[in-house]
Amino acid sequence: MKKFNGIDTIATDDTALQNVAGRLGLKFLPLDSSVVNNPPPASEILKHNFTIFEYFLYECRRGVWHVGRFFARHKKHLTYRRPLKSSNTLLLIFSLSFSFLILIFVFYFSATSTTVEILPETSLKTLTRNLIFTTAPNQSVFAKSNEVAILPLDVTIKLETPFEVNSLDASSVRNAKGIVEVINELPTPSQLRPGTRFASEDGVIFKSPGWIKIPGMTTKNGEVLPGKVQIPLIAENVDEKGRIIGVRGNLKN
Repeated sequence: MKKFNGIDTIATDDTALQNVAGRLGLKFLPLDSSVVNNPPPASEILKHNFTIFEYFLYECRRGVWHVGRFFARHKKHLTYRRPLKSSNTLLLIFSLSFSFLILIFVFYFSATSTTVEILPETSLKTLTRNLIFTTAPNQSVFAKSNEVAILPLDVTIKLETPFEVNSLDASSVRNAKGIVEVINELPTPSQLRPGTRFASEDGVIFKSPGWIKIPGMTTKNGEVLPGKVQIPLIAENVDEKGRIIGVRGNLKN
């Protein structure tokens, strides 16, 4: 058997074999040594190659012919069936069936009816909007945007806020003054420079006005007497922490 152009063909001169080949869907050629022994060149074969569409039509015709032959044959009539040598026909039938099922599936979901229910509101619904007041000259007062046009307005407002502060009135008050006694228990006299700082327990600062000499201790009748001196001091306006001393500058003793 020789296969030319995708068609199963036999070459024989026997009439019985030719009838059987016709029933099996085969083509037959007269027995000719020039055809059997000398096949056509490759250039002639390429002229009859199938395109994809032509092969598709060819397989469809073959499938239809096999289906019609299956239903048209007589049960008592003996026929010769040729088994399939390749799975191209079955693969094509399976592909067409699968494509058709996918088409039905897509059409079912895309063309199904849709029910839309419209329910009216039975109560008022408050909508919240943020309004921006602007002095745009060309904008209408009845504009539907969030900006509300207003006229410019200048208003002078006076605000009075009472508060208390600590202050000094140089014309009515004077710095606190006092006298302290300084004791020197060293045998040698000591001197204090002008502006020597003295601090009280509550942080009030006092300064000496000038140089101060403190005598050393002395011995009289076997008794040790420390040197003493009284120094006038003037209080500062602020204490150690920078606060105004106020009434704290008035020492009780």
